[in-house]
Amino acid sequence: MDRKYFANLIFSICLGLLVIFALTKMSSALTPKGLLVKDSHPSSTAKSMSSDVFLTKYTIEKELNQRVKATFFVRNSGKQDVKNVHILCEFYAQDGTFLDRKKWFLGAEFPAGKETSVAPPQERYVNVGATVNCSIDDLQIAQAPTFVLHRPAGGGHGDGHGDEHGAADDHHPKASAH
Repeated sequence: MDRKYFANLIFSICLGLLVIFALTKMSSALTPKGLLVKDSHPSSTAKSMSSDVFLTKYTIEKELNQRVKATFFVRNSGKQDVKNVHILCEFYAQDGTFLDRKKWFLGAEFPAGKETSVAPPQERYVNVGATVNCSIDDLQIAQAPTFVLHRPAGGGHGDGHGDEHGAADDHHPKASAH
């Protein structure tokens, strides 16, 4: 038994441990919906507003080459406006087995007490023969902006020379080069 034998033995043991570690991590990533498909975890805001903000209707229409375009009708019966709504759609085969999931982002603002329809520009490739189940996955409460940008009214560059903005006079210091 020489050094090469022990080096190969140690390498084999390390490689075996690495494979065992990878398999244990892989088995925890295998979910009922497939490999590496994580369950959805809506924010606390979305959970608390789930009875007030909901999908009333959605249509997913087939376009060319298995692409689909969706339209979502969101009802906000709450007291606060919401925005940045994330829609999660899960697709199932006719026998009920999970096929795929897709998310759509609705960047519109949904006013309180109203129903709004939005057709997001994102197109997805999905199995158009599948049964689909969509729900609101996440949202944010729309708040007034932190600051508002005010632009000054136009004007000022009249026909008088030296009496408007930018004119050199004794009230403004002059730059000097040293």
